[in-house]
Amino acid sequence: MEKYISGEEHIKSSRTSPTQPTYNSKYIIATVILVLALTLSFYGGTQYQKSHSSSSNSSSSRLAGFGGGHFGRNGRVVGSVTAISPTSISVNSRFDNSTTTLSITSSTAITDNSQTVTTSDIKVGDLVLITKDTTNTSQADQIVVNPSFGGYPGSGPQQSSGSATSSGSQTTSGSSVTQ
Repeated sequence: MEKYISGEEHIKSSRTSPTQPTYNSKYIIATVILVLALTLSFYGGTQYQKSHSSSSNSSSSRLAGFGGGHFGRNGRVVGSVTAISPTSISVNSRFDNSTTTLSITSSTAITDNSQTVTTSDIKVGDLVLITKDTTNTSQADQIVVNPSFGGYPGSGPQQSSGSATSSGSQTTSGSSVTQ
């Protein structure tokens, strides 16, 4: 004859069955798997970032998010010209005081106030924004002389040293503006 088991005993014995995990242990297992997946993803992301960061962007030279004179990893340098020739330009970084020298080729675009200029128009001390070539990072792809950074100290319009005439026109360095 079979032993009689009440409904409560049956429910109690089914909850503690060693072959079937309880409701709470399923959540614990899922949480452990999720934490493990997130940890592996974070580790993989940091390894990817390390392998794709430029050597000039050391963590000790980062300043205010600008990467020590470089805007992140996109290969831009901003600073004052320390030397200029038809084939190269040296710039002292405005952010970390390091000097970068880049070659200039016939394909390097050089502009000042949206006008095309040549290397002879660039003077030592000029503020420049240089975009490096994507395939050859020792070569300048674009040079912007006296760039305007909205709201950045020293980036506003330059004060004119010209004189106003009685007719309302003003002469500044050889150009005239009529009001």
